[in-house]
Amino acid sequence: MDVTIHHLFDRLLIYFTATEVPNRYRLEGVKVWCVVNRPEYVTFSTPDPEKYPLPNPAYLAIHAACVKVAHLSGATEYIKEVLRRMEDTLVLAEDGGSSEILYTAILSSMHAVSL
Repeated sequence: MDVTIHHLFDRLLIYFTATEVPNRYRLEGVKVWCVVNRPEYVTFSTPDPEKYPLPNPAYLAIHAACVKVAHLSGATEYIKEVLRRMEDTLVLAEDGGSSEILYTAILSSMHAVSL
């Protein structure tokens, strides 16, 4: 997956909607600028299904649902704020006040390692 697309996918700004064609998805975004000048459809393929399996359609559907709920509920603003604070924080608070930032950083690093 293209780095920019992956970044938008991780930030809950784009999602893939299944089509009738296996492994073919419609690229959709929460804002027009997320998908402008990008292909309308994406077909996933792999040179080695054992080593590099295709994305699980159920996981992509769950991700799409999460994106929609996050944006409809306003949760994305909260997520953006936590990520912004994580990037801006150089030192953790001694009283545990920055535990949420530490938790987010740990989860983010675990996600990066699993990729």
